[in-house]
Amino acid sequence: MNADATRGGPYREIEAAVDILRLVAHPLRIRILLHLRQADACVTDLSTALQIPAPNVSHQLRHLRHAHLVRRYRDGSRMNYALAGDRATALVDDVLRFCRHRGRTAAAATNQDRVRTGDRAPSRRDGSS
Repeated sequence: MNADATRGGPYREIEAAVDILRLVAHPLRIRILLHLRQADACVTDLSTALQIPAPNVSHQLRHLRHAHLVRRYRDGSRMNYALAGDRATALVDDVLRFCRHRGRTAAAATNQDRVRTGDRAPSRRDGSS
């Protein structure tokens, strides 16, 4: 069997999934996607909101556009960016949902370990609860 035959079908989908996950795994790209989840924005607005230099934001937007996660459109003299559609929005939502669930699961597991071993949760030293 030649190598090309093993690269079809599900292997292409796996490679595509890896490419998207690798692309989204960049902290600034996630921040941009989260911001665009709330509202469309131009590079200047993103730069200000994220406190990142505009050239860095622009560079990351280019990667996101090439992956079809973000689209751009002209609004007068401004070039605005938005999530590219329902699939891009769903990807952002799914990542957030996964992380929230994972955080709750990790906290629950830590609490279960404390109960099993008889340890108490660390107390707060500032007197607040």
